[in-house]
Amino acid sequence: APPAEDTSNPVEHEQFSTDLFGCFEDHETLCIGLLAPCVLHAQNKERLEGQGHFLPACCAFAWLYGFSHIVLRGGCNVASLLSFQNRRR
Repeated sequence: APPAEDTSNPVEHEQFSTDLFGCFEDHETLCIGLLAPCVLHAQNKERLEGQGHFLPACCAFAWLYGFSHIVLRGGCNVASLLSFQNRRR
């Protein structure tokens, strides 16, 4: 049986390595995030979960992004919920 996880200590979070506007320093990521957020989401998903997750993640994000902007008329970006899963890891 695998050892039980120690839940007695609170989780320590790492400090951010950049300031609030540090995203403007990485021009490549900035452009990808503005022009193709589905690609940026898929890159993060593949980095967290390994090979084979890029295309499904990219397609799911693009579909939900399009759905939220066409059907919901841009009032709610449902695709951001997929990115929320990555942030919890």
